[in-house]
Amino acid sequence: MATEYLATSGGRSDATRNPRKTRRVASERRRLTLGTVDKKEPSQSGAARSSTGSTTAAPTDNHGLMQFLKTTNASDLVKTTQARRKLNLSSFHSDQTGQKSFDEKLTQAGPAASSSSDKRSAADKAGNEKTREELNKLGIGISCKKGMKPESPNQDAFSVLYVAEEFLLVGVYDGHGQHGHHISQFVKDALPKLFLNEPNRAKDPAAALQTAFAKCQKLIEHAERHATLQAGMSGSTCTLVYQILAGPEKGMIYVAHVGDSRAVMVSRTSKGAYTGRDLTRDHKPSLAEEKKRIEERGGRVLFDGFFNHRVFAKGQMYPGLNMSRAFGDCVAHREAGLCAEAEVSKFRIQSDDIGLLVCSDGVWEFLEAPEAAQHAMNAQNEDAQVGMENLAKVSWHQWMSDSDNEISDDITGVFVQFHKLNHTSSAAGPNQQPQMVKNSYSTTAASYGSMITRDGPGPAHLR
Repeated sequence: MATEYLATSGGRSDATRNPRKTRRVASERRRLTLGTVDKKEPSQSGAARSSTGSTTAAPTDNHGLMQFLKTTNASDLVKTTQARRKLNLSSFHSDQTGQKSFDEKLTQAGPAASSSSDKRSAADKAGNEKTREELNKLGIGISCKKGMKPESPNQDAFSVLYVAEEFLLVGVYDGHGQHGHHISQFVKDALPKLFLNEPNRAKDPAAALQTAFAKCQKLIEHAERHATLQAGMSGSTCTLVYQILAGPEKGMIYVAHVGDSRAVMVSRTSKGAYTGRDLTRDHKPSLAEEKKRIEERGGRVLFDGFFNHRVFAKGQMYPGLNMSRAFGDCVAHREAGLCAEAEVSKFRIQSDDIGLLVCSDGVWEFLEAPEAAQHAMNAQNEDAQVGMENLAKVSWHQWMSDSDNEISDDITGVFVQFHKLNHTSSAAGPNQQPQMVKNSYSTTAASYGSMITRDGPGPAHLR
């Protein structure tokens, strides 16, 4: 008879009463999203999968929407009455392995290669510097680093879309499971487009965000049924932040999220110190309303004996997720009460608010909002990139200290400084020609990597 994980209880842990009946997750995974990563997924309940995909015909609406997303650039969905400057940046994932350690990435001076195949050309370095300049002009710093996990590669992703005098859209996505990097990449590519394509985005951003999240999960399920995306036991968190830069709602921020990638407002206190406050709450199965939904939909919540309550299907020992909402994870959505319903919050930037942090759980495992804000600002408060890199490095060392240098989650964050963003937005005149900048942050490179090309006359395009 299989031993059982510790059941959720308000009193003393069952482990102290009968430790032999306690089944714990592997020690090295005690702080990670999944307690185990099995290459073989449990058989699906319901219709069996055929060798060619689903037993039913592909829904026309989902199929058409999938094709639309594949052939459409997010910035093309932004229709402006006048020419606006547009910057579109996002992570790029590779299945290649062999990355250097986090410390090596951070301490090497300037762009460097992780292997002979990754050597930088002069154009690559120039493109990297150009991207950094564009980011710092906007007051945006980004770090996306592979951790030390039993499975590879980097499963985090990010996206940034800036349209002068209109909005800033920032997303952070934290994948989990054997194919989590594919899920985070899918959500990163699809969700911003789904949101931007919502007809009521301008009038009701909150409703548009909720609809976009729901559509994104439906598309993942559609792809999973047709065997084009392995999302049965793999998934991703998402935190999407929509900041309005002009009009009646200028200074308003909408935050939509599933999972535990937090958004934090960075502020200055009356004494001049830096602090931070959470704009999101982690979607954990230990929350009363989350636990209730999980159990009503056939799942159960058990304590793993270390730090986390985890979600399991009734009578089964999968999936073992330490969160109650996520994209993908189709088995858990069907059998364990998981959902991808966005929790949307609305905030107005106050006079003492100076910035925004959006980071994956790799940052928040050991740091709370006030500490993170201090690390981001105290490094060099006029340089968002330096601040974000400093926060990432501090987070990494926390992981190493806790695990005896053996384990770390992937670490990703976007740091936005409001004063630079607002100044740059105001300075961008309506007659300025649109500029598209797409940056690829390679998971195999020791530093950020870019490849520069030109599409005819006009500004350089980084991809």
